[in-house]
Amino acid sequence: MDNHDEKPVRRSRFLNQTLLNDEEVVRKGEFHWTYTLGAWMQALVWIGAGFGVAFMLGKFGGSPGQAGATPQSNPGVFFAPLLGILVGGGAFVVKMTKKWTTEIYLTNKRFLYKSGVFSILVYKLNMREINYCNITQSLVGNLMNYGQLYMFTHTLDDNNIYLPPIADPHGFSTEIENLKKTAY
Repeated sequence: MDNHDEKPVRRSRFLNQTLLNDEEVVRKGEFHWTYTLGAWMQALVWIGAGFGVAFMLGKFGGSPGQAGATPQSNPGVFFAPLLGILVGGGAFVVKMTKKWTTEIYLTNKRFLYKSGVFSILVYKLNMREINYCNITQSLVGNLMNYGQLYMFTHTLDDNNIYLPPIADPHGFSTEIENLKKTAY
């Protein structure tokens, strides 16, 4: 494999603790940039809705004969934007925490996956333990080259691993198939 175009893999604590002596990272699974865009859009929609509701309450929420509501006459003028910021910010933090804490690697011997902050899920599978992979892509995912990879295994009780939407899922799946051939 020609690694001239690949950027070097940052060695995380998980990777340092997990790699075997004769093991090297072949490919890193990356979230597609649309995942981050979706997190930002979700936050902005909630924040915008909060300010929109406050604007509508301020414009039309006053008492009869009054031009509009004020925070004193209608507390919704104050609380709607605050609620929008809290919900939007919370949604952003939840989505981005998943991205920030997820590590996906293919090595010359194994598939490595770690996700979570307080409750951490880790998969360490030898290549021969992976039976096959399925890819799910929406129309937009197909056009922009991202999708979800489902890995079916011989060894896990539930027989599958669901990866979050990653960039170039077909390339990742092809790399798994190539590594499986050398693992036997």
